[in-house]
Amino acid sequence: MVDTVLNTSAILQSCRDSLKADLRTKNMVLKVMGLINTNPSVAKHGWVGLFAEQATYEPHTIGSGSRNWQYNMTMRVVVQAVDLDSSENAYVRLETYAKAVLDVILSDVTVAGVVDHLLSISVEYLSSDTDKPSLHFEGALLTLIFQGRSN
Repeated sequence: MVDTVLNTSAILQSCRDSLKADLRTKNMVLKVMGLINTNPSVAKHGWVGLFAEQATYEPHTIGSGSRNWQYNMTMRVVVQAVDLDSSENAYVRLETYAKAVLDVILSDVTVAGVVDHLLSISVEYLSSDTDKPSLHFEGALLTLIFQGRSN
């Protein structure tokens, strides 16, 4: 059980802390909220942005009182990679970075006890090639839905 009201900031910060602490993702640029990166040079070792998209609440009052709510929290994770040689190499890097991010998140689907569990993950690929032919910039949008109950 989690607190009465969902703290989306706690989820984002806990995910960021886990990514910072893990050897596979510690060299990536990690941002919480703010703007999505548009500078390919910042994504040299991977760029990850964590964004709260939506929190929905449904009452669950049968036998548990009027303060019990179930929530779903949608978090968007933008992962970016860049390569000087080719879009294919940038895509390979992107897959490596996205896998590392998902591996870290899946290693603790309760996000250090802030949520009850992870409901779903989806991945959307974003081609972000620049107007510079010598710079290839690729991205992925990971959508994660966490669920929990307030007490």
